[in-house]
Amino acid sequence: MSKPVRLPPPDALKEPGKGLWQRVHEDLADNLELSATEYELLRRACAAADREAALQAVIDEKGYLIPGSKDQDVLNPAVGELRLVEAQLARLLSQIDMDDNGSKAPTMSQQRASKAANVRWMGHREREAQRAELAGG
Repeated sequence: MSKPVRLPPPDALKEPGKGLWQRVHEDLADNLELSATEYELLRRACAAADREAALQAVIDEKGYLIPGSKDQDVLNPAVGELRLVEAQLARLLSQIDMDDNGSKAPTMSQQRASKAANVRWMGHREREAQRAELAGG
């Protein structure tokens, strides 16, 4: 069996993004490699990690509260942006399968779809049983 391919980080990434790229590859099971889709997710996650670090640097420099138009304290807009980037980063990373479990566990949407299909088929099976009962009796 050949050794899995491990692509280098894109040149456009800064240190936070490159660090994340490296950590993901270090955490990846030795016999697994990322698909093209997962590499794209990783690239986007690493770019988000760079944005996260830049926004945190702005907050560290300016503070969580900044002067508003009437010199009142207002929340630094970077705080809201940071929250969005953190959520995006978590979402992207959660979509990368890094476990050697043989098959992927179903996602929440797949679980909901399966449950809905089972409910629909249960109703169909009940109607078929009723028809069979009526036809036989």
